[in-house]
This record gives sequence, structure tokens and C-alpha cells, in this order.
Amino acid sequence: AYSGAVTALYNAAERMEVPAFVELITAILSLFARVAALMLGFGILGLAWVAVGVSSVTALIYLALQSRDFFRPSIGWDGALVRQLLPQSFPLMLNNLLSAVFFRFDTLIVKAFGGGQGDLLVAQYNVAYQILGVAMIVPPVVTFAVFPILARRAAGDRGALAEAQRHTLQALLLLAFPIAVGMAALAPELVALFTRRNAAAYLPISAEVLAILAWFVPLSFANGLIQYVLIAIGRQSAITRAFLVGAAFNLAANLVAIPAASNLLGRPQLGLHAAAVITVLSEVVLLAMFLPLLRREQITPPLLRLAWRPAAAALLMGAVLLGIRGFAPEAVWLGAVAGPPVYLLGVWALGGFGAEEIVFVRRILGLNAER
Repeated sequence: AYSGAVTALYNAAERMEVPAFVELITAILSLFARVAALMLGFGILGLAWVAVGVSSVTALIYLALQSRDFFRPSIGWDGALVRQLLPQSFPLMLNNLLSAVFFRFDTLIVKAFGGGQGDLLVAQYNVAYQILGVAMIVPPVVTFAVFPILARRAAGDRGALAEAQRHTLQALLLLAFPIAVGMAALAPELVALFTRRNAAAYLPISAEVLAILAWFVPLSFANGLIQYVLIAIGRQSAITRAFLVGAAFNLAANLVAIPAASNLLGRPQLGLHAAAVITVLSEVVLLAMFLPLLRREQITPPLLRLAWRPAAAALLMGAVLLGIRGFAPEAVWLGAVAGPPVYLLGVWALGGFGAEEIVFVRRILGLNAER
């Protein structure tokens, strides 16, 4: 918790390279310490102590850095400050809770209506989610980097905020669509890679679920950015209302769709397909809740104009992947290598890369940062 607090200080000061370097050092330290613990025969208990030790070392590093770059930490109670921060921070905490709950309803319902296969169905579903989780590393990296720009512009001209949002959303969608199409096209191979010797227990159902869940990615990338835009303009409570509506839809739709698919159609595995579709639709509901809020602030992004080029180029990439699989199934990973260049050429041919986009990416990377 302390390390996270100091990381937030550096993010607020737009010095993201410091916590990134600390994370790299502690990751290397953790790797060598875990290997040493296992080689010395300390087992699971040894790994637990390694985790405690590495976390303690990380906290000490952050203590030294905070004292050097900001101020020495102290423990105290400031009631006035707490009362000032609570109205702004409580909705954020509630939003985080609702976001976590958002993706748990389906797992519980799948298990409840899976009959004797409940545990297997949950395992098959979770594999698809684990693969999806790799892609979900991207949005926080981009939004954390650009949030200081959004916050500064939110205090001034709405046009400048809308411009920053548009450029960031374009960058996210340029990443999201090839990830989604790649996951959908290579779903069987990805599941086999993650499950290895146990792949037979997960295929083809986990791959089919992953191919559906892949289309969650562009929607989630967009919604993730929009949440930070709304936070920048002080609309945290509106995000809470949107999550409440989304969570209610997710729960109600899963309670109807999963039992119907599992029991009425006589195939419990179809409940996983239904749950995956509901997950994607839940993101659509969230987006539908967010857009009117942006419209009121006159910062609605041109979603279709931003999405069609990367979507078209990603579909072209997907056609190449599926074509290689059709003609040479054993060389499907060759398609994974050929896919990104095809996508980039497609985006370039459609006019998706311009001078503004290059300048904005440089700004995110800190090569030409706005101060």
C-alpha cells in the first residue's frame, strides 16, 4: 500500500520512469530470490517469505526516494483534509469495487447452473479470462501516462481536453483492434499455449469463449479512457451510477442467459458462450451510459471515425491469419509474425497515421512532453 502511494506521487509529478525502474529492479530481485528459495529447498513457505522480503525492500526504496524527491512521510490525522477528500475519493473506491464485482457474477452463475460440470466449466472460462487479462495491461499504462495532460486541460478549455481525449482514444483503438482480432483468430493456439499438457480438457470450448471475449477489448479500452476523462472533470459520481447500471444489467442478463443456454438447450457449455456475450454487451451498456455525460460536457469523441480504420486493417490482418491456418495449419504462428506488418500497412494505406498522431505518441512516451 505504501509503495502504491509513493508511485501515485511520482505519477502525479509526471515522473513515471522512477516507479517503472523500481518495479524492474524489484522484479529481478524477486525472480532471483524465488529461484534461490526453491533451490535451497524452502518450498512454498520460502516463497511466501521471499514475497514479504521483496515487498519490504520495495517499501524501503520508495521511502528513500520519497524523502529525497518530495518530503519525509509522517503519520497524522487531518480531519479537515479527510472531509475534503472523502466526497471525491469515495466514488472512486466504489467504482473500483463495482468494476471488480462486474466480472464475478458470470463465474458464480456458470458454476451454479453447470450441474456436475460446474468446476470444469469455471476452469474453462477462467482460462479465457486469463488470456484476456494479458491484453488488459495496456489501458492503465496509456491512461496513467496521459492523465496529467487530461487533468490540466480539464481545468481550462474543453476543446483542448476533447483533443487530448481524441488522440489518446485513437492510440488505444489502434492497439485494441489488432489485439482483439489476433486473439479471436489465434484462440485455439493461445489456449493450448496457456494450458500446455492439459489443453485437451479446455479445447475447443475455451477457445470459442476467448474468440467472443476478444471483442470486449476495444470497448474496454475506450471505456477505461472515458472513465479517466470523467474523473478529470470531477464526475466520479456519474461513473458510479454507470457502473451500478452496468452491474445490474450484467447480473440480470447472466441470470437469464446462462440458465437458458445451459439447461433449456441441454448443453452446459453454451452457458460459457452466453456469459462471454453478456460480458461484451455489458461494456456496450457502460459506453451507452458514458456518452451522454461526455455530450453534456461537449467532449464526445468521434468514435466511428476513430474506429473504422484500425477495425478494417485488423480484419485484413485476421483474414491473413485465417488464410495461413487454412493452407498451412502447422504454420499458424507464422501468421502471428506476418499479421502485425499487414495491420500496420493496412492502417497506413487507410490514412490512419498522421503527423498529429506521431507527435501525440511522442508526448505519451515523454519524448516531447507537454509541461
